[in-house]
Amino acid sequence: MSRRILIWVNAGRLMARKKVTEAYNLEKLFIGLKPEWDEPKNLKVGLLMSEVSPFSDRKVAWVCKDCGHEWEAQVKNRTKKGSGCPACAKIGKSVSAANNLANLFPEIAKTWHPTLNGDLTPAMVRSKSKKIVYWQCADHLTHVFRQGIQKRTGYGKATCMICSGRLVTKDNALTQTHPQLIEEWDWLKNDVDPARLTAGSAKSVHWICRRFPEEHKWQSQIKNRTSKGSGCRYCNNQGSVPEIRLLTELETMFPDIEYRTKIGQTEVDLLLPSARMALEYDGSYWHRDKGEKDQNKNKVIEDIKKRGCVIIRDVFEDKFIENLNFQLEKYIDENNYYEDQKKKADLDQYFSDLKSGKPQIYGLYWSKAQIEIRHSEQMAKVKRWLNNLWIFKNSEYKVFDPNKELSYADRVRRREPGDDTLGLSPHCDAGSIERWTDSHYQKIYRDIFSDNFEKYNPFEAKYRDRTIEFESPAVAHVFRTFQGWTALTEQGPNDGTLQLIPIAKAISYVLTRALQDDVPEKELCGSKLGRALSVNKDYHSLLLKGLISIPKMRPGDTIWWHPDVIHAVEDKHSGKNFSNVIYVGATPYCKKNLDYTIKQSKKFLEGKSPPDFAAEDYEINYKDRVKLKDLSSLAKKQLALDEWN
Repeated sequence: MSRRILIWVNAGRLMARKKVTEAYNLEKLFIGLKPEWDEPKNLKVGLLMSEVSPFSDRKVAWVCKDCGHEWEAQVKNRTKKGSGCPACAKIGKSVSAANNLANLFPEIAKTWHPTLNGDLTPAMVRSKSKKIVYWQCADHLTHVFRQGIQKRTGYGKATCMICSGRLVTKDNALTQTHPQLIEEWDWLKNDVDPARLTAGSAKSVHWICRRFPEEHKWQSQIKNRTSKGSGCRYCNNQGSVPEIRLLTELETMFPDIEYRTKIGQTEVDLLLPSARMALEYDGSYWHRDKGEKDQNKNKVIEDIKKRGCVIIRDVFEDKFIENLNFQLEKYIDENNYYEDQKKKADLDQYFSDLKSGKPQIYGLYWSKAQIEIRHSEQMAKVKRWLNNLWIFKNSEYKVFDPNKELSYADRVRRREPGDDTLGLSPHCDAGSIERWTDSHYQKIYRDIFSDNFEKYNPFEAKYRDRTIEFESPAVAHVFRTFQGWTALTEQGPNDGTLQLIPIAKAISYVLTRALQDDVPEKELCGSKLGRALSVNKDYHSLLLKGLISIPKMRPGDTIWWHPDVIHAVEDKHSGKNFSNVIYVGATPYCKKNLDYTIKQSKKFLEGKSPPDFAAEDYEINYKDRVKLKDLSSLAKKQLALDEWN
């Protein structure tokens, strides 16, 4: 080593060892590094910038003033060598059209808060910057939050932290969104305030049954109760008492435990993801009769397909339904529906030929009560199960996806006790004469028309997605695997409610009856264009002997019937209480249904009546009408406002 080099080395060592003073320190001599000194992290180890030598070998924490990247580096590397942010070094320090937020993530850039970030704009920051800035929800302008740019772009979506439940506010707190659950909150055992949690929280907490507070106590994740609608484990009879007790004990050690869940196609009693373990409680006992259980299950499905109808009970909890029924009544009263209805009474022509009187059906579609029923996770599960009862694949094509559902907006029935004018005579929906004239309907019913009645399968979906109905504001232009409704009140026989002919193949009689010699040519037993397919005593008296009233229904129960099943509404309401329902159909994902749903979604955005119904348009200016900002992620998919994955 030359003497000259040796001198410089020694000088460097002397400078590094020089005592730190008020005039000789990193903060004083290198003021340009101060914005990148990571004060919080360095303070944790008791380090101040003013107490560090400018040429120290010590590693300290830094944070990039441009991109927000955090790293550790020796002080001397920054002072002597002039090293900077390694992240910026990789992508280039300058912000360009190729790396800025505005160009790379335009949808996310739209949520950039217009005022709280000062003069800084999305075009002035890199998409990978760790800089924390203010954002504003696109759907709810009052939702303002801070988040790092890289975290938002890394996720790839402009998700609102408040809407998603990751940030708790007074509006999305559990106490606000699910007040009924707070009634079962165990205040003694839980060490957290429910006002500080959201419905999507994975926290496992203690609950107390409202019906049996002394006997029924358990632990469960909040999200399981909000998204899955689970109630008291003991009251719901989800398993044996010892099994539930085991679950409760294990939850204290494994908060992520899942009850009665699937691994692939196999259901297990208890799943412990964190322990990579699945448990079966007395598995040999419960599974040794699997063949018998499968046989019983197949028998139930066989009966449903034979009858073409089914009741699925306890889809929703009593309190939830009670609240929705009240909300709906309030929605009707506060928006003066009755006055509007008088002015527009002549617009609805659909039911005129089906009466025993005009049905007490309300031309409402976008109330909160209807949306919460129609687009709930519970309802989605029911509809998927119903869709899977059909044969949806054939040698030519896949008719529909049974596990993706679209939404068909329908109306509300609210029938007063004592009413004897508002019945609905027997009929089938989704067109009338089309069943004889449309080429695809002819293919659907080919076995019936060719005298192969026994071969006909009502649950074969082939061609049902391709039928063309005549244009009418009264005919369904979608393929519903099942029509149905959810009970808002208790109702049953003689309560002015639903009647069915529970025979899935009864349509065979209707179709062939119109072709008999005693029926005038072109008469088709009274069927008329643009109306429901009428079933009447003049031609179908033998068939009508099978018309029966539904059994007792409780609030939260649902009933479903095949689109070809003949149904009616009792002429007289002899009960003591209102007979209220919200109509909901099972509308699987296929092109026919998607095309209609896109048209329907435009009506929703405007608050107008859907395309299949009279253009009464009551709700355009209604207070508390549900709008785009109020929809859940699932609802947006079902309304074709977001894409299914």
